[in-house]
Amino acid sequence: AYPVAVAPYIGPQSAALLRREGFGYLDLSGNCSLAFDSVLIENISSIRAARKMEALVWRMQSLVLESDPGNEAALRRWTALSSEFRSALKDAEAAGKTPEEMPLVGQIRERFDAYFARGDQALRSGMAGSGIPASELVTLASAVTEPSLRLLEVNDRMAQQGTQRRQAMAASLFWTRLAFLLVGLSVGLILGYRVATGLHRSIMQISIRL
Repeated sequence: AYPVAVAPYIGPQSAALLRREGFGYLDLSGNCSLAFDSVLIENISSIRAARKMEALVWRMQSLVLESDPGNEAALRRWTALSSEFRSALKDAEAAGKTPEEMPLVGQIRERFDAYFARGDQALRSGMAGSGIPASELVTLASAVTEPSLRLLEVNDRMAQQGTQRRQAMAASLFWTRLAFLLVGLSVGLILGYRVATGLHRSIMQISIRL
């Protein structure tokens, strides 16, 4: 649940305190701060990272299977692809803050390290020279992509849920602001009526005394 403070007016100091404590806020002056946008951005970042990691692993796998042993250009390409993968993994780690995401990111890192070690050996010595069967590398690559796909599914689901919560919150905030406005108008009318009545009585008393 995401807590939101609602009040007639929330000053700058109170707003800063609410943001620091992880609260959203809304007041009748139009001041509003909600964290759904940042959460959605994190989900999108994780989705992009997961898709990128999945694609990079299979590009690395193709490179190992199609390159001659010790090919310098292939080794440079292998290093560049692995760097891209680790960069995407860092993005996933930075965005993946939920208990559901963090174990998946850990699995991806662990399995990629295992795949990279065997793939690097096969690329430098050749499939025959290294004694590593192609089926083993395919299995290791698949082991990397499996948690990547699960991370993609998790964040896709959370992004959809976040969008739904945002829409529900927007509707709630609309009716809350409308209720505040109606209450404010009602209170204003009542106070105005009482003031007018009091003035009328005072004027009548003054008239009688005169």
